[in-house]
Amino acid sequence: MPPGVRDVRARLSTRALVEGVLWDNAAVRERFARCVVETWRLAAVSSAAGDMASAMALKVAVADGLDVVLRECTQLLGADAFVDGGIAELRAAVAMFGIAGGAVGAMLAGVADHADDLLEVR
Repeated sequence: MPPGVRDVRARLSTRALVEGVLWDNAAVRERFARCVVETWRLAAVSSAAGDMASAMALKVAVADGLDVVLRECTQLLGADAFVDGGIAELRAAVAMFGIAGGAVGAMLAGVADHADDLLEVR
């Protein structure tokens, strides 16, 4: 799990509610678990990139996946996400990753061009 997501986990374990902490809430745990699953999925797919077509698909997957994780973490933290150096800042940097070096839209055009190769069973 990336450090930012670990920090969110730690924060959820210490942020007090009327009874207990946020981590005790089943809905919070489920939302965070989805972040863990998406983070795990990104780590798994990252090892598959080799050629140009898979690199384009990877860039889209990472940009989209990280946005999902960081959006959810931002919502879970609420105002705490917006402190200097907080996860909301990280989310803005990740959004720039999706744009810089080839916008996601351009990457998707390349993915479509290589769809047959990418869909081939390995």
